[in-house]
Amino acid sequence: MLGRLIKYEFKATARTFLPLYGVLLLLAGLNRLFMEFKFQNFAFGIPQILSWILYGCIIVAIFVISLLVMIQRFYRNLLKEEGYLMFTLPVPPRNHIFAKLFTSMVWMLGSIVVTLVSVGILALGSGMFTSLFRGLVEMQQNFDGDVALFWLTMLNFFVMVLSALASSILMIYCAISLGQLFNQHRVAAAFGCYVGIYMVMQAVNTILMLIIGTGFSNNADFFIHYFSNPYAMVGGVNIMIGGLGLLEIAYAVGFFLLTNFIFKRQLNLE
Repeated sequence: MLGRLIKYEFKATARTFLPLYGVLLLLAGLNRLFMEFKFQNFAFGIPQILSWILYGCIIVAIFVISLLVMIQRFYRNLLKEEGYLMFTLPVPPRNHIFAKLFTSMVWMLGSIVVTLVSVGILALGSGMFTSLFRGLVEMQQNFDGDVALFWLTMLNFFVMVLSALASSILMIYCAISLGQLFNQHRVAAAFGCYVGIYMVMQAVNTILMLIIGTGFSNNADFFIHYFSNPYAMVGGVNIMIGGLGLLEIAYAVGFFLLTNFIFKRQLNLE
């Protein structure tokens, strides 16, 4: 049943994103063709200028719409009139949350990938890909040629980014769920809950940074000697990235459990 929920979410949202992705790639190809011509007459350059402006607007629109669709699908589909139908389905509330989360993450990542592909289309023949490859080689050399360690660090970073993305989305879902506990002004209440959650998270992050900073200052000589070794420095970077990833996972799990609890015990549909 979870698979069907995810399939339904993709069908409901693809009609919004796929045309935008197509237009963005089409404009990237059109602008790449324009780049091959040197317009001396201003009148002939107007279509090129308009095409570039539209290209930039589409990029902004894709990410703004990604955020709006994510919020709209969760709020209207689960906490408005549609919620009466959705919660009569023989699935636990956590499946609804996960389906919305998974779909939102895919479209967010898809928007990033399509934007990068459009930039790659514009950069064809410019040497950007050669420079990128050289940059990767130089980064690997900073790891003393240890390719496995380099890609392990990249994987660690990617996992941290995914964790942060999931945490950010679930934070919004949690705030919306808390907002529906109020009988009036639910949108304003959800926004207030979001601000409150954000402030608590910042306070927790600050406390953790102070604890880590105090531990570092009290053992500064040891850490300076330890990190003088390049491998130890890379290990320290991996520990830091992994720690941030674990923190984001902890936040994500907390938001998921709280949202699931509200849906199971405190659901208050309009």
